[in-house]
Amino acid sequence: MEVSPEQGSTWPDDFRCPISLEVMTDPVILPSGHTFERRSIQRWLDGGHLTCPVTNLPLPPSPPLIPNHALRRLIAAVSPVAAAAVPTAAAGGGGGERREPAAAAISSVYGGNARAIEQALVVLNLICGESNQLAREAIKLGAFHLCEALVNDDNCKIAKNAVELARTLEKL
Repeated sequence: MEVSPEQGSTWPDDFRCPISLEVMTDPVILPSGHTFERRSIQRWLDGGHLTCPVTNLPLPPSPPLIPNHALRRLIAAVSPVAAAAVPTAAAGGGGGERREPAAAAISSVYGGNARAIEQALVVLNLICGESNQLAREAIKLGAFHLCEALVNDDNCKIAKNAVELARTLEKL
């Protein structure tokens, strides 16, 4: 996946590796719960560090690097270069038609945990603010109904992001 420099300045901080500060292309989760770019955290671990770079808490020996598929799909959804490479087929990524960015972000909301929902709403707001065509697609896919359902969510970040998305969509 390739991220253009023009997009780099508008990416949410959650899409950036805490080590390199670059948008992640292969995000992995450490046992500490924090997500990093695979190359950056592997370099950190290979350098003999035995702690999480964010929390400074000790890590187990040879900690597992768990792929963060949800974040990877969200990043791909807003990257024009990467969006064409994200297949709709589930695990394995083989075959299937390509997903549009709004559809990928909306589908990430359903069945996602709170963090995935927050990120998906941020992505939707970004892509809908950048492209009227993608905003119209999001509306057709039920983005307004999604906002209505989430605006009173107990998680204030989700509710706030739902309100921001609704405001962005109302501008059409």
